[in-house]
Order: sequence, then structure tokens, then C-alpha cells
Amino acid sequence: MKKASRNPVSLFFILYIIFLLFIYATVNAENVALYKSATASSAQADNPASNGNDGSNTTRWCASSGSVPQWWQVDFGGLYNVSQISIMWEFSGNIYNYYVEVSSDGGNWSMVLDKRNNTSTAQTQTDAISAQSVRYARITVTSPLPESAWASFNEVAIEDSGSGSGSTGDVNGNGTVDIVDALLVAQYYVGLNPSPFNSTLADVNCDNAIDIVDALRIAQYYVGLISQLDSCEPTPTPTPTPTPVPDAEDLYSISWNLSGDLFVHDPVIIKQDGTWYIYYTAQGIGYKSSTNGTYWQNRGRIFNPNPAWHIQLVPENDGNLWAPDISYINGTYYLYYSVSSFGSSHSVIGLATNSTLNPGDPNYNWVDQGDVIRSYDDSDYNCIDPNIVLDDNGNPWLAFGSFWSGIKLVELDPNTMKPRSGYQLYSIAYNSTIEAPFIVHRNGYYYLFVSFGYCCRGVDSTYNIRVGRSQSLTGPYTDRDGVSMMNSGGTLIDDGDSRWIGPGHNAVYLSGDTAILVNHAYDANANGTATLQIRSLYWDSAGWPYL
Repeated sequence: MKKASRNPVSLFFILYIIFLLFIYATVNAENVALYKSATASSAQADNPASNGNDGSNTTRWCASSGSVPQWWQVDFGGLYNVSQISIMWEFSGNIYNYYVEVSSDGGNWSMVLDKRNNTSTAQTQTDAISAQSVRYARITVTSPLPESAWASFNEVAIEDSGSGSGSTGDVNGNGTVDIVDALLVAQYYVGLNPSPFNSTLADVNCDNAIDIVDALRIAQYYVGLISQLDSCEPTPTPTPTPTPVPDAEDLYSISWNLSGDLFVHDPVIIKQDGTWYIYYTAQGIGYKSSTNGTYWQNRGRIFNPNPAWHIQLVPENDGNLWAPDISYINGTYYLYYSVSSFGSSHSVIGLATNSTLNPGDPNYNWVDQGDVIRSYDDSDYNCIDPNIVLDDNGNPWLAFGSFWSGIKLVELDPNTMKPRSGYQLYSIAYNSTIEAPFIVHRNGYYYLFVSFGYCCRGVDSTYNIRVGRSQSLTGPYTDRDGVSMMNSGGTLIDDGDSRWIGPGHNAVYLSGDTAILVNHAYDANANGTATLQIRSLYWDSAGWPYL
């Protein structure tokens, strides 16, 4: 579903709709929350490790080891106005101590049931909760220990309070088509409300666009000027496919003895039409180019000035845009980057696109696509260090994260290259100092490269490069010794030497069966200056990378 271009003729109506929105929100604020209308009166999800009902519709379940509480997260596939939660255990007669958290977006959680002092031995335990919009539930078992509770959890069910109807025009899912639905569509159209809602119910004139005409028709229907809204089938979403490399280059035949302008931090590399490009952390995002991959020249910056929304969303940002990631998908270059400040989780990942990387091309133009995903001061994750990866079906995903609760993964909408409506965050790696994920797919495995330690301290930096792998993009990832990357696992690739201190924030570039590792390190012979490194990356007989 595309977002239509704006028509200046509609300005008066837009302003009128916005005015009504503020009046209505003041009187009845609880009704303007956006949520997808329910398609059933209840939903449930099963634990794929249980002995019964194996894996019917659980999208993720996770567990910790040892004495750390074990938890499962389930996705009910849509937003429900929930008033009741039921937990079913595989074995009756046991006392399970647990608590339940729920979320509408997979990022912000609230505890709704506290059963850490549970006394019931019932196999099914049902409790009423304060009605709220729910898509995800997370059940944490605090006793018995995880090992004995591993297969005990069977399923969790939620009960809908009956608010969802699925009617055309009922974009907020409250069971009626009313002025609030028109206001929400108008607010989305003018950019005041980027939040996801049921877009398949918003395109009431079936032109494959959500625009002011839809808001007007919903308002007309509400006041009785028209008797029917059209029901439209959504346009199928195209699946992006990686652009094939016609002739693989033997990267091992290049010496990679670098010269020229080598100052970089958090580099990523790509090649177009015989020219290599590196993008890196700098004011406005810096970039360099090379015709042979070894002699590098500075080419300036991507943004000058930076988009105004950067400072609006993250006032603490000093203009340095961190850790860019570049990908070429279906004829477009996608440049993701971070807007943040040191020591803060108040961050946002941004996106710019271009049809070419060559600044001499008349079509060269970086188009600001706005923000992609945000984290806040109270978030337990940090939206920096983005990296795009395509799954086996060619669907795009975004990995990101730094410190806090570790590395996250979210599926993207191929139309917008931003998280899908009602997205879920997957946790794929954790260490107290982890950051800078970079995922490549090779010979049936997804390889997750990360950095441990502290960057940005010159010769006192402790950065080092680690790797784990998984046959599934969403994990679990383990290192060569079988240690989960959620438990600080990660096989060491490089921790530097007496000259090159703190190598980290790497990218990997594949060409056929050859590969290179690209990263920065702090040169002890140059007062700890962050310096570009490019080295051949090999793979042993067991499929593990090494330098």
C-alpha cells in the first residue's frame, strides 16, 4: 500500500480534520489508539518444545540456561483488545511461578500478571487483566529452574473483548466506522501519525493509496452522505531479490596494501562499475572511493546539511552520523545510518536512497527517506549500528543494536524498507559490550559478526571482532564451541596487536568463494588514529571464517 502524494487543494480539509482530531482526542483520548481489528474472538500460541500441540503458530520462543529465568515470547499475529489471559502447562499438579508481560509493538512491555508466588497446581490458569491492545505475550518462569520447566509450558491464549470487526473503513478496529477513523487516515496522510494501523481497511476508494480522499469518504459515510465504502483487496507485496554478481571477482588475488586517505570509523564497503566505495561515521556520513581497492581518496559527505528531522528527534546529536550500512537491492542503493549520542539509547536509524553511487552521474542524488526505527531513554535496546540482510526468500531484515539488551533483528516491508506494521523484535545476541552486527549468508549458514569491548578510546580501545552462525536468520546463533551468542558466545576473529589496537565494527564483502573483512583499528604509530583495514577473510573446512 503506497502513501499517495499530497494535493494542495485538500489543505483546508486537512486542517479541519486535524482540528477535529485534537478536540476529539481531548474528550475521548483512549479511543484514538491504533490497533489492527481482530479477526477472531481469541488467539493462542503453542510452545514448540512442548509434548503436545507442537509449534502451531509460535513465531519465537527463547530460553536462558542455568538459574536465569526462562521465558517464551509468542506472537498472536494481530492486535487484540485483550481482557483475559490463559496459561496452559504440559503437566498438571505442579506449581509454576511465573509472570506475564504483554506488548502491542514488541518493544514496549508491561507486566499484567504477577504469579511469582503462585499457589495453584491447575494445569490451566486463567486470569482477567485490564483490557488493552495486545499482540505479543512474554511468559517468564522463575521456578522451577529452567531445565525442569523446559517442556512444561504448553500454550498461552488471549481472549478478545469483542472490539474488532474488520469492517472497511474501521482502521482503529473499534467495531464502528466513525469520525476517529477519518481523523486517523488524515493524520497519517499529512505525516503526523506514522504509526501502523490496518491499512487494508483504509483504502476505501480502491486506488492503492492512502490519501485524503479516503479520509473524506470515511467522514462522508459516517455522516450519512454515502451509503457504502468499497472493500479492496490489498496489492501483493513484491519480494526483493539480491542483484546477482555477473562475474565474481577473486578478492584473494588483491594484496590489500592500503594507501591514501585511510581515516575511517565504522566502515562499510561496496563496489559499483569497477569503483569501490566506503561509507563511514562522520559529519553527514563520510565516504571515500578507490578504483583498485587499495588507494583511497576522500569524496566528502552524503548530507550537507543533515536533514532537519535529525535534531528534532535526537536533539543531543552533534551532526556525526554513525555506522552507515549500504546495500543494493532491485536497482536501488539503500544507505542506513544512526542518529544518536554517546552513552544514550535515545537513538534513531535513518535511511537514504540513490540510483547510483557515482557522484559524476547526472542521476546521482541521495533522497532522504526519513526515520526507520527509534529507541528512547527508557528503551532496553539501542537503535544504532544498522545492517541489512536478505533471508532465503529474498525478504529484507534489519539487524541493529549496541550494549543494553544486545543485538536485535526486525523484518522490513519490501515496499518501504522499514519495519512492517506491528513488527516484532528478535533478540539474537547479547554481551554487556556487544554492538555492530553484520550478517552474511554463506553455504547454508547465516554468519553474525559483532564487536565486543569499547571503541573510540584510541590506543586504550578494547574492541575485538567475534562471530557466530545459525542455519536460521532469527537464530539461535552459536560460536565454534557451541556457546549461544545470547550468552556472550562469539568466536574471536581479531583482537589486534601491538600496533593495530581495538579492531572492530567490521563489514564483510563476498565475491564468489572469496571474501574480505573491512574494519577500523586504532594505529598506535599514529597516536591512535582510527584507520581503515581491509584483509582477506578465509573459511576453514568446517565453514568457520578466519584471517
